[in-house]
Amino acid sequence: MFLYRRSGEAAAGAARAKDLEERLDAAREDTAKLLQAVTALAKQGGGRVGETYSTDDVKSERLAAGQELQEALEALHARHKEDVAGVESAAKHQSEATDALRQELAALREQLARDNETHR
Repeated sequence: MFLYRRSGEAAAGAARAKDLEERLDAAREDTAKLLQAVTALAKQGGGRVGETYSTDDVKSERLAAGQELQEALEALHARHKEDVAGVESAAKHQSEATDALRQELAALREQLARDNETHR
């Protein structure tokens, strides 16, 4: 019974790690899409095809857009850090649970071997 419970805990840890890995992959895809959009926008000249950027209004607009983009990238980076930390934590817990299960199994085997010797 004890081994079944520990097995269930290990399986739950593995499921959590898989979920976090999927979230991390999705966040990476979001980053790639954002970078593609930024690149496309830069190639278009900020969406103002054919205009020159000499007026203060346009410069101000570009500066504000750049700041918004920087904030968005920083937020995305922070989210990635959290997701990576979550995956690492889940992996660590999974590893610890597996190690504990191995130790318990080894102890049970030793006890079984001693019991067999005693009852012979």
